[in-house]
Amino acid sequence: MTLKQSPVAHSSFLNQLFVGAFGNVRVGWLKTNKALKYAIKTMKKAEIIKSKHVDHIENEKSILEKVQHPFVVSLRDIS
Repeated sequence: MTLKQSPVAHSSFLNQLFVGAFGNVRVGWLKTNKALKYAIKTMKKAEIIKSKHVDHIENEKSILEKVQHPFVVSLRDIS
């Protein structure tokens, strides 16, 4: 997988865990390793920009990049 290819293209998705105002969270895994599961959050970029919540999303990303705790999911990749 090159940097220009989205990890989503190499992933499979299962159950939807959560639905929010700007997207949802699903259980997913890479097609090359089905044993390792991830929580994959997808967001509606146009809705975020339209509602002027870009700064909130950037803050969420910044926090998730820095936090290391067993009860908080770590941020792995952004596409």
